[in-house]
Amino acid sequence: DKEQRKFYQQVLDHFRDWGGTWSPHAWTYMRPVFEELKKLSVAHGFKLLIVCYPVRPQVEAKARFDDPQRHLEDVAKALDVPFLDMLPILAAAHGAGEDLFLDHCHHTATGNRIIAESVFRFIVDRQL
Repeated sequence: DKEQRKFYQQVLDHFRDWGGTWSPHAWTYMRPVFEELKKLSVAHGFKLLIVCYPVRPQVEAKARFDDPQRHLEDVAKALDVPFLDMLPILAAAHGAGEDLFLDHCHHTATGNRIIAESVFRFIVDRQL
C-alpha cells in the first residue's frame, strides 16, 4: 500500500543511518555485539538492559513497522536480557497528540520526559 511504499522508501533513503537495521544482513554482525555485551556484564558483574528507540517515521506511521525492534527483542530474549521497546510508548503518545521529535531521532522536551519516565520505571521494576 501507499504508506508501506513511503515508509520503505525512507528506510532505503536512510540506509546508512537508521535504515540498515531493516536488513537481515545487519543482524548477522549486530547480534555478536550484544552477545559480547552480555559476556562482559557477567564477567564484570553489571546488569545489562536493552532499550530500543524508534525513529520518527516508525512512531508517526499508522501501520506498525517494527522489524528492528523484533530482531532486538529476539536477541534480548536469547541472552536473557530485559528489553524495553519504546515504539509502542511513543506511538501512543503521538496518537494522543504529543509533539515528540525535533527531527528523525532527536526528541522535544516532551519526548525526553516520556522516555525518561519510561526508562526510570523499567529500571525500578527490575530493582536495579
